[in-house]
Amino acid sequence: ELKGRADGFGTQSSEPLDLDLEGIVDEFGQLQLSSTLNPLDVTAQSDVRLQFRNLDLPSVSPYTIKFAGREIADGNVDIDLQYGVAEGTLDASNRVVLRNLRLGDRVEQPGAMNLPLDLATALLKDSNGEIDLEIPVSGNVNDPEFDLGPAIRTAIGNVIGNIVAAPFRLLGSLVGGGDNDLNAIQFEPGRVTIAPPERQILEQLVSALMQRPELVLEIPLLQGETDREALRRQIVNERIDELLQQTTEADGSLTERRLLVVERLYNEGELTPSLQELRQSNTLAPEPPEDGVVDITEALVAADSLDVPAYVAEIRSRLVAAEAVSEQDLANLAAERAHSVSGYLAEQGLDTASRTETGEVQNSEPDNNGRLTMEFGLTAQR
Repeated sequence: ELKGRADGFGTQSSEPLDLDLEGIVDEFGQLQLSSTLNPLDVTAQSDVRLQFRNLDLPSVSPYTIKFAGREIADGNVDIDLQYGVAEGTLDASNRVVLRNLRLGDRVEQPGAMNLPLDLATALLKDSNGEIDLEIPVSGNVNDPEFDLGPAIRTAIGNVIGNIVAAPFRLLGSLVGGGDNDLNAIQFEPGRVTIAPPERQILEQLVSALMQRPELVLEIPLLQGETDREALRRQIVNERIDELLQQTTEADGSLTERRLLVVERLYNEGELTPSLQELRQSNTLAPEPPEDGVVDITEALVAADSLDVPAYVAEIRSRLVAAEAVSEQDLANLAAERAHSVSGYLAEQGLDTASRTETGEVQNSEPDNNGRLTMEFGLTAQR
């Protein structure tokens, strides 16, 4: 039911043609077109605005199959196209607002673009079920190689590609603006606790995910080789602390008690070299007197002067080196980290049962500060 009017057309007139059309698309869709152009020289000066309202998306599946090899199962769309041409130069904007879009089956289609539409849709669809896209197109229409259809497809492909290439940057823009990126947090080696700066990132991430309800966060199983050394130190320190708690002030000062504890652990581990050898290597040599006169009493005391901190540190270091940390221990640490992150997200109100999943093992090298980085992933709900 397309109808309209055209005013001002004359082959001998410089006055442009005003063209207005209106029509019905399917049962509840609407088309409106208003343009000003010279039909005998449209590339010199033309302005066209074409609006579609409430188009039924499943009915346009033949077009989406040709373009992207994908059917559309449900939804509707408003399209606002504004095209201006001046002296052959095209400046166009394509605004597309999709509501309740639900993608359908994949269809093999020669020439269709291979676009990650599921993830792109989940990234773009807000909490109201809307996707609002602005796609600019420009070019020289007098260029024989310029083709509007491929230009539009390329522009759409670029928009979707850029969004999917940096999905966490898009999420960051929802809550903080700028280049706020929410793709990773850091852990100290051997630890599962989430530091305050990382908690802030997770809280922002939850806020962004709330605005994109079809996204699923992948939480990897983070581990690194520096975790092994950190776990060794933790185990040894816990054993030392446990034995220290069994001592009292009657057993001597804290330094003396710590010395007794580490020596006990060293003997129980049957490590080498012997404690006697370690004592000798950590005994301070007496300083020769400035006047050359040796006091026998002072010499005896000095000869038996043990560098206790160095002695204890060496024993502790050897205990740590002898401690066994298995691959399963590292796997358990990685699982605890993922559980810690999931638990914190749940505390912030995210439905982790449906909005998160455990990713693969992620081996991380320490950064300049010695921390390990957990990099998240994103998928669309299936």
